[in-house]
Parts: sequence; C-alpha cells; structure tokens
Amino acid sequence: MVRSEHDLLPEGVQERLEVVVSELAANAVHHAGTPFEVRLTIGSTVRIEVCDGSAVPPVMRDVDVHEISGRGLVIVDRFADRWGYETGGGGKAVWAELDGGAGPLGS
Repeated sequence: MVRSEHDLLPEGVQERLEVVVSELAANAVHHAGTPFEVRLTIGSTVRIEVCDGSAVPPVMRDVDVHEISGRGLVIVDRFADRWGYETGGGGKAVWAELDGGAGPLGS
C-alpha cells in the first residue's frame, strides 16, 4: 500500500516516508511480536500509523555508539516532524507525521 501511494509525494517526503515506515514496522516485529498493520493517510501532512497487539509503549532511549540496535525511534524522531503513540483495545498505534505531503488523494 505504501508503495502504491509513494509516487504522489514530493521526492524528499518519499525518502523520509520509506525510512519511517521501515523503522516503525521493524519495531513492531521486534518489540510487539504480534501481527501489525500499516496505515497511511496522505494530505498536506503524511501520517503513518503502525498498529500492533502490544499495549507496551515505545521508548526512545539513548544508545551507545557501539550497540548494533536500538536506534529505531531515534531515527523516526529525526525523519518525522512529529511522532507519538496511542493505546487502546489491547494494543497500540505508533504514529508519525511528515509535513509537505501532496494534498488530499483524488485532488
């Protein structure tokens, strides 16, 4: 789905979207260990949501330069204009927003 909407976005937003989706999905696989769903909303802001079955909140942590993992949310924080999470229904949605989208779909 993300790839099918990808071409509607300016190049700089495309690249940021790819990184953010990759990191949020990897975090869902690694930390939640449940099936997950990626949602994408494109307007003047691009919103990515990765929903999983774990209610454990994401934690951005300081990572030592020698550690080989643990940088996912640091990367999301760097590439997204805003990010956060919401819990409910026994799971959570970790979301990120990128400014500079392509306007509402179909316009």
